[in-house]
Amino acid sequence: MRVEGYDHTIVPRTKVKVGLFDLSPYLGPASGSSATKSKGWGIDKFNEPTNAHAVVKVLNNHGVNYDFQDYGWSLYIAMMDGDREFDEGPMSGWMYSVNGQLPPVGCNAKPLEDGDEILWFYGAYGFDTAVTKLHANKTSVKPGEEVSVTLDGFTTSGAGGEDKVSHYDKNSEKISNATIFVDGKEFKVDGKVVKTDSDGKATLKFKRAGKYELSAVRYKKSQGNKIDIVRPLPVEIDVEGDAVKDGKEDEKQKKEEESQLVKDAKDEINENSVDSNKLQKEIKGDKEEYTASYSVCIGSADKISEIIKKAIPKAKDDKEKEKIKKEVAVVPIKINDKKENVVLKIKGDTVKALKNKNIGVKVSFSNSGITIPYDVLPNIKADEHIEIRKNILKDAVNKSLCSSISKKNNILSKVYNLSAFKVDKNNKEEKINIDKEYVYVVMKVNSNEVKNMSKRSLKINWYDTKNKKWITLDSQYMKDKNVVVGRLK
Repeated sequence: MRVEGYDHTIVPRTKVKVGLFDLSPYLGPASGSSATKSKGWGIDKFNEPTNAHAVVKVLNNHGVNYDFQDYGWSLYIAMMDGDREFDEGPMSGWMYSVNGQLPPVGCNAKPLEDGDEILWFYGAYGFDTAVTKLHANKTSVKPGEEVSVTLDGFTTSGAGGEDKVSHYDKNSEKISNATIFVDGKEFKVDGKVVKTDSDGKATLKFKRAGKYELSAVRYKKSQGNKIDIVRPLPVEIDVEGDAVKDGKEDEKQKKEEESQLVKDAKDEINENSVDSNKLQKEIKGDKEEYTASYSVCIGSADKISEIIKKAIPKAKDDKEKEKIKKEVAVVPIKINDKKENVVLKIKGDTVKALKNKNIGVKVSFSNSGITIPYDVLPNIKADEHIEIRKNILKDAVNKSLCSSISKKNNILSKVYNLSAFKVDKNNKEEKINIDKEYVYVVMKVNSNEVKNMSKRSLKINWYDTKNKKWITLDSQYMKDKNVVVGRLK
């Protein structure tokens, strides 16, 4: 099964084994007027597992939020992963195909068969949304060697079948004017975005060795300019051999190319961030306390693992590989906090699972943040948890510490204590040593205070509690996010 949202893949192609189970606990009330009183959807309602059982199992296994509605006479999926019916227009909503054919019945009435290929997709234009397939004339090439791809698909029309409706008719077409994506980004040749021609064809070349994942997207020029095709099952191209050099590539260009690989991976990972609305929140006096659940963290970590797996083979050297593994391979958790004292809790089973996947955490508070690689996360028991804390220092402590900073420095921000602790079931704390390589801290900048300053002069100062002195971190101002990032080691 594969689940494709409007503008993102929710569940990549995955194998699932399904048995009969009671669907009732996974259903919500119907929002439409055609609903009748339900008698439940227990195992007595079915002779065998159906597509409804399969999609519930897959969504639950991947920690995907959904709204599966009980109409009494049938079941209906109104929302998956935030994509709800009618969000993209009057015909938009969820549909499914089995073995390349749209069944004319609800998913609860379509029994499963061994080997079924099931696709759930969000169609902005209903039956006029094209289900697509991407073909490549070769999947293993050398750098600079041409690869020809073809994108075809079908839309759906009136019902067919003898005596009873068994299927919808298909209208096959070559998918023209679709943008080719490589590893989630528009693919360009000589600065121009590659698109399919009138025959659904496009030609690509890759300069560097690595594994590349191809897909495609198309927007309908009329009727709201919405996406009007289902992303095809990705095609992987394996490029092996020495990189193509065009005579203009110098050492500076190589460095920029390497940093672009890291930047692209970070951008893709940020699209799988865990936001505040997915966290459990509790106010305790002057403190905000958040808890990240297992399903939310691991659902994001699984997607991030796939991104890292694709990026590693493209790294130029071991140093860049290490950077991707430690700095980039993190679950981004974004907390929209309002108070100065904030705690993020992550339970022991979640921490263990993250370490096993070689995935760390990147916690972004409203005005600061910290990145902790997987190998800095502690070994932990299931009944323990970690706490990542942000506290503003009391005025007296703040004044005392700041007085030890060189008078040449202009202090622009409040002084925060960013720390991490392992806490057992008896609330006994053990401080986690975060003074390690690839641990980063972030401070948000007040634009008004720095508008007349050189952004290169902005540095983060970190108080070394062991040696009782301030150290200036290797820092970089990031204009797009208006923050300064400092590396501890």
